[in-house]
Amino acid sequence: MKVVEFVLGDLSRVAHGWTVAVVPEGYTQADLKNGLFDADVAKFVKRLLVTAPFSRPELRPLLNVVMVRQASAHSGEGIQLRTPAAAESTFGTEFGAVFGRDTFQGKQIERSLYGNSAKVIEFVRRQPRLQPVSHFLVIVNNTHLDGGTMHGEVGWFSKNRPSWPDVAVHELGHQAFQLADEYPYTRDRTDPVSVIPAVAPEPEAPNVTKVKDAVKIKWSDLLTVPPWQVPTTVTSTPCTREHPVIADPDPPIPAGAVGAYEGADHHDCGVFRPSLQCRMRESNDPFCRVCEMRARLDIGRHLLSLSRPTPCPAGSWTHVQSFMAASHPPRMLSHSMATGAYAISPAVGYYGVHHRPDGTPPLLETNHSLGTGSIGAGWSSLVPFELGGTLHYLGHQAGSGAQAIFAMNEFATVLTPTHTTPPGHATHTHVVTLHVAGAPHYIGYDYLSGDAGLFRLDSATADPVPVNTMQWGRGHTAVVALMIRGEPHAMTYRMHTGEVMIRRLTPTGFTMAFASRSGFWKRTITHVAPLDIDHQPYLVRYSGIDGSAYIHYVREDATGVDPVCHVPPPGIGGLSLFGVGASAIGQVDMPHADGSPAHDLYFYNAKDQSLSFSPLSPK
Repeated sequence: MKVVEFVLGDLSRVAHGWTVAVVPEGYTQADLKNGLFDADVAKFVKRLLVTAPFSRPELRPLLNVVMVRQASAHSGEGIQLRTPAAAESTFGTEFGAVFGRDTFQGKQIERSLYGNSAKVIEFVRRQPRLQPVSHFLVIVNNTHLDGGTMHGEVGWFSKNRPSWPDVAVHELGHQAFQLADEYPYTRDRTDPVSVIPAVAPEPEAPNVTKVKDAVKIKWSDLLTVPPWQVPTTVTSTPCTREHPVIADPDPPIPAGAVGAYEGADHHDCGVFRPSLQCRMRESNDPFCRVCEMRARLDIGRHLLSLSRPTPCPAGSWTHVQSFMAASHPPRMLSHSMATGAYAISPAVGYYGVHHRPDGTPPLLETNHSLGTGSIGAGWSSLVPFELGGTLHYLGHQAGSGAQAIFAMNEFATVLTPTHTTPPGHATHTHVVTLHVAGAPHYIGYDYLSGDAGLFRLDSATADPVPVNTMQWGRGHTAVVALMIRGEPHAMTYRMHTGEVMIRRLTPTGFTMAFASRSGFWKRTITHVAPLDIDHQPYLVRYSGIDGSAYIHYVREDATGVDPVCHVPPPGIGGLSLFGVGASAIGQVDMPHADGSPAHDLYFYNAKDQSLSFSPLSPK
């Protein structure tokens, strides 16, 4: 019988994946041979894989669960509760698990179950190629007593209740994600009510807090209730165990809402949790959104890695975007809506010491004017498309409806107008280009009226051809084009509600693939941009209000977006025009020194007049 055997994943993924080792305690050699431990691990894995975020298919390839078998001389069924608990186990199990190890107010906590955690970790890491493992669970083969404890970086639990696999996932929440208990007692429900001392420090765990300010609370970017509904429960004096949700809330508070609910971290009053229900409060419930996000980001960092940004001087512009043209290295196009000026620069040149008077790096050190010019002022949107193998840009003026098409020359140094449409055309606050049925199109949307239109770009010397119109509803402040499984889609976001929607596009219309609930994203996002990382669509979202940013995975069936990693804070400074995020964040693919492909996330800070690049690596 093997000592090491993977139930999920394999040894090759340990170094670059998320791995939890499961160790037996109180399983005799006979128990191991007859498959009792294997069956118990299978029950745990079955529960794990139906629990969000572990249930998400994009995360499944990152997950490893490995059994590391070690027999005990005696069965864990012989472990009994002793009062007081002995410092060393006398029950003959391999890792010395004992119930009732801890006390509270002089009373024994019967469910406090653990043994020699250091010995468990040393045993796992002693196995070949398991040194990188950092998550450890121990199943104690005891069905008579109920216990579960996180101790010494190891989660311990028994099999007393039928739902013990849920307890295992709860303990994993402690061990892997540093989540705190959200129930208000320490020993059991008979504990007297307690208030966290005013002098107690702010808890370190990401899911509990003493803070009642909606702006400063540690999960402020995940709140789904408005600021005036924080706290979300009624504070009582004197302290009580039960805290009802605030009466007659406006707007109503839906189930699963993220706010600040009093009672958590072994205290009834003065400490708050994100949601009314959560697995960290009751092990049979799903994780709340904050705890699920914590787990998702911890696992997601094995999907993508993002280095800290390197800011470079860039000048004053309203739009900055990357482009590829013919065989030229990746370049950046900077444009000023106010003056009409534009500047084309090599992306790698921003790291250099040579800059034009406008702040951008030159294409040639001996000719700073090469790659500069003017396309006229007023273009609130300037978006790229390819026609006949040539890069073009569509300019649009919000308000007047005037449009123009500009062609990039073969050397990627000059923009030349090829067609203009006078004012009076349908006006759009958002314009994005994409391919539909193999042909270039653009979507125009007006967030004031809610009107959206699909237009085909047949010629660089003629007006775009209207294809279809649709009423999307007013208030979408971000529109992004995506290719999902080779099919065109449009993602939209409403700032005032936090709603996210994904629509599939066809030559004749739109069909809704995903429509989130209100508050799905926080209500402060100002910029959203698409990323294409190894042909997999992602989104980067940025808040020009608080300076935070996240990368999200776009599900392959277009039924949602899921957070993958937190972007090192780019800071406040992304420019917004008419309430719409101007081109300021996106992807540029600059090759490594050896010529291999590489991805960088760029961010233009209009406040600091800088452009920063963060290397982005899939794992």
